[in-house]
Amino acid sequence: MAMVVASEKKCDFIALSEPNLTKCKSNNKHMYVSEDLGAMIINYSQRYDVTKYRTVGCWICVETKGVSLYSVYISPNKCSPEGFLNHLGNIQQTLQAISS
Repeated sequence: MAMVVASEKKCDFIALSEPNLTKCKSNNKHMYVSEDLGAMIINYSQRYDVTKYRTVGCWICVETKGVSLYSVYISPNKCSPEGFLNHLGNIQQTLQAISS
């Protein structure tokens, strides 16, 4: 469904949470998956070159010239309140590093 909508709307990227695990493991060079397989970013139009990709736990970040795109999924079934705060802290640190 996401691919259909992306095509109709002429999207460049698709950010997903809880993506299909078979797709996550397909090693498609235009799909970027978080470390815990809970979030994904697809470079759908491939008009932009991804210059950097990184992931820690529940989030994934891809960077192109001038744009950083994050996809985050923190499952309430897999995360304690303390873990949630740790994830937010990690994301905040990377955002601060990018903006510096």
